[in-house]
Order: sequence, then structure tokens, then C-alpha cells
Amino acid sequence: HMAAVRDLTGCTVVSDVHPPRNADVLGTLTSIGEQTIASKRFIHLCNTTKPTYTLFLVGDTRQILNAMEQAALRTLTVLRSAASQASAPSGAFGLAGAGAFELHLGEYVSARASHLSKEIPDATVRAQVNLAVQAFVTCVQAPVKRLVHSGGNTDVLQSFAELQEVNACSGFYRQLTGGDQPSLPLKCYGWDPVGDAPLCVASVEASGQRKGPVLDGATAKKAMLQSAIETALLLLRLDTHLIDLE
Repeated sequence: HMAAVRDLTGCTVVSDVHPPRNADVLGTLTSIGEQTIASKRFIHLCNTTKPTYTLFLVGDTRQILNAMEQAALRTLTVLRSAASQASAPSGAFGLAGAGAFELHLGEYVSARASHLSKEIPDATVRAQVNLAVQAFVTCVQAPVKRLVHSGGNTDVLQSFAELQEVNACSGFYRQLTGGDQPSLPLKCYGWDPVGDAPLCVASVEASGQRKGPVLDGATAKKAMLQSAIETALLLLRLDTHLIDLE
């Protein structure tokens, strides 16, 4: 389906030969070819049962994944800004889900992939896409477990498990409103992977300094994201002209 090809490749619609039509009019694709216009290479999507076709300009695999990296870095910038503007004396804040946006990013990417997979008819392409997505998610989330520090506890994995239990998205709001809040940070943020938007879960009055979980800084996170991109690139070498013409 054309929507699946667009979402899979990250391509941008250039033009329609006929006036714009609803995607439902185009139906299921029956052939895909390549066409050169003004020295630029295009994918030609054609439905033989309809008198209309659409041209898509497609970037290479690295360009597509670089866009994913930039989206992740923009998200990190927003969250760092929220942390720096916290009104608590200590400037502490927390994220639902072990205090790390990477966990929510992984949830969001997985959720998007699960919907995309239903629209990809080719089982081989679907399996390769899922493999690349899960590799990316694993690379993004795994370093968080090694970077977490909590109250001088040197057992990183145990600290991570405790933080995840305390900040679990499902029970976090109930803890905030339950009256027993001795160690919660002032502001708590969560990321809804379905709504694709940062949202404020709740806030509580500060009573003295409160410290939230601390992760390594932006340099480590950026290096980790770059490693995730490189791993995804190795797995996303799809042998199909749907993805990469170069």
C-alpha cells in the first residue's frame, strides 16, 4: 500500500500526474519501478487497475535513519530544557519509566512499527523491518541500564529495577495522589507513545531538597544514539528497491 511505502522509506510525495486524489482511490500497488526526471532518480509506484500514479522521491537508508536520530536528539533537548527550568531548589525532576526518555522512545518506536507491519504485505520485508526496529530499540534502551546512578548504590541493574518500579508509568500517578510521597521529585513527566506527545503527569509541593535519578549527560546519550543508528544501519540492508536506490 502506498501509505506503507511512504512510512517505510520516509519519502516525500513530489507530485501527482493527475490532480490530487484520496489514498483510497489508488488502492493496492501492483508494480514498482524506477524513473529518472531531470537527472533525479524516483520510484514509480503504479496501480494497473487505476488510471493514476504517484511519484515519490526517496532518500537512502542512512538519510532516513539520520532523520530518526535527529528526532531523538530534539526530544532530548526538550527534556533537558524542562529539567533546567524545574522550580525545585535542587532543580530535580523525574520521568515516568526509570527516569529515562530512552525507554519511552523505545515504546513509541515499537508501537509505530507494530502498526506499520500490518500494512506491509511482503513477509520478508516485514520481518527485516521488525528486526531493524527491535535492534534500534534495544540499542537505545540497553545503555540506560548501565548509566543509572541512585543514591550511591553501585549495583546498577538493581538500581535500575528499583527506579523502574518506583517510576512505572502504570502506577506513578497513583503514588503521587496517594498521600505517601517522601521521595518523589517535584515535577514528573511521562511520554504517551500512542499520542506522541510529552505530557505533564502531576506536580507536588516541595518540602526541602529532593533528588531524582541521575543519568549520564548529553555526550554519553549522543554517543549511545549514534551507536544505535549504526547498528540499525547494519540490519536495515534490505535487498529491495522499496528502500534504497543508491
